[in-house]
Amino acid sequence: MRNNFLSILCLISFPILSSCSSTELKPIDLKPRDAHQVPVSIAVAPFNTEKLTYEDRPIDKDYGMVLQKAMYDALSRTNMFNEVILLNNDNLTQDLEFFRLEAKKKGVDLILVGEVEDIRVDTPGFIDGLEYDVSIKLRADLYHVLTQNHIWRKSDIVNTSRDGLPSTDQVVVDTVQEILRSVVVRSATAGLMAPLLVYLQNKYQEYDPNVAHDPFGTASDARIDEKLAPVFVSMPPQNSSFAVVIGIEAYQRFPRVEYAIRDSEQIKKYLMQSLGYPEKNIVILRNEDASRSQMVARIEKWLPSKVGNKPDARVFVYYGGHGTYDIATNSAYLVPYDGDLTYPEDTTYSLERLYEKLGKLPANQVTVVIDSCFSGVGGRSIIKPGTRANLTDMNTPKVTSPNLIVFTASAANEVSSAYAGKRHGLFTYFFLKGLQGHADLNGDGVVSFKEEHSYVRDKVETEARRDNRDQTPQLVASPDAVMSHIDRPLATLK
Repeated sequence: MRNNFLSILCLISFPILSSCSSTELKPIDLKPRDAHQVPVSIAVAPFNTEKLTYEDRPIDKDYGMVLQKAMYDALSRTNMFNEVILLNNDNLTQDLEFFRLEAKKKGVDLILVGEVEDIRVDTPGFIDGLEYDVSIKLRADLYHVLTQNHIWRKSDIVNTSRDGLPSTDQVVVDTVQEILRSVVVRSATAGLMAPLLVYLQNKYQEYDPNVAHDPFGTASDARIDEKLAPVFVSMPPQNSSFAVVIGIEAYQRFPRVEYAIRDSEQIKKYLMQSLGYPEKNIVILRNEDASRSQMVARIEKWLPSKVGNKPDARVFVYYGGHGTYDIATNSAYLVPYDGDLTYPEDTTYSLERLYEKLGKLPANQVTVVIDSCFSGVGGRSIIKPGTRANLTDMNTPKVTSPNLIVFTASAANEVSSAYAGKRHGLFTYFFLKGLQGHADLNGDGVVSFKEEHSYVRDKVETEARRDNRDQTPQLVASPDAVMSHIDRPLATLK
């Protein structure tokens, strides 16, 4: 029967098994043909073996770690990942959240957890020479560490038989232990790991540093979006939270703003999944929808009507698009889809007006995020033809309301640029990474306004210097807000 089982195992594992024999089990080569590096790191947790019992007695309390080590060895041998690590189980817990937090501390992207879902042991009787029939069902699950998203699952059933001694309880336990360690581990490794590797290979199929490929392809976008996916926070949506999100990539009269639509869509995902803004309370204006009249209506009419007299209301306004400045007044303006620089007062939207209108809202917290610039030098800024670019500080509007805090992508005389490798605005990309948890500098599970600004400023400045330029994100607030709001939570990760 053992020879028959090995033959079957060879057949079902086809390219997975390098060779099989009745006398020796050689290591399994799980690496798919034409495999390439997968740009992620992965942690492996011990399998949950609480159901691994016979007559209500634990069969093998260490089997979860045996399976974990087998999976770890199989993944490591492929040399496909940035890093493969084992998660310790010193606390003897099987709690997924515990392992996820441990994986997060180690900075890995994915976590593999598993469980013995069922085990059946059939012993025909107390007659020498009869067989033990063992069937075990295992399941493996893959999660994204930061977002907590469940992205892959596979179950596998392993059936095997073994000649045995008369079936006393202890003999059954000892025999099943031996079967588990000598046969089932090997088969489970092949049955669970092979489809996992195929899944990851397909997911990142375009990524091969040795093969030329289009760096702006759909698959690459998917990889970037997954790495920037928002953290899912289990708090319910807050009905008194309202947002206006504006992304203008294709203008009626002006050059494109690269990735502004992607920026706005990702901001909306974070608002919904991480910050507790109900989708029904989010207005998103993109391209031609972001006319001046619509910006005025949504900011100056819709928001006040929704906030009303709700003292606990939160407001979030995001703008990604061109900015400009008027040389006559030396003032900064946001440029709507239908803006006309010949008449900026009538066709654009001034920062001063934006701060004034939002500052009057009786909301508990108003957050403004602006990925734009106003120098006219380039990037996310434009300037009236024949006008000299602004290379000195312009009249930056003051924020006087204690409930208003503004994040801007750069200083007034700098350029806010795209981050081509990530397909986002440079500032927006790191603003979102901060909300993912990277800005949680003290590790308390909360990203404060102060922490977010510190993280974003450091990352954007560093990346901009690689291009031999300056880009310094700003935090604009009243002195009262700095004193009372700067340490308040912007995002709660728990």
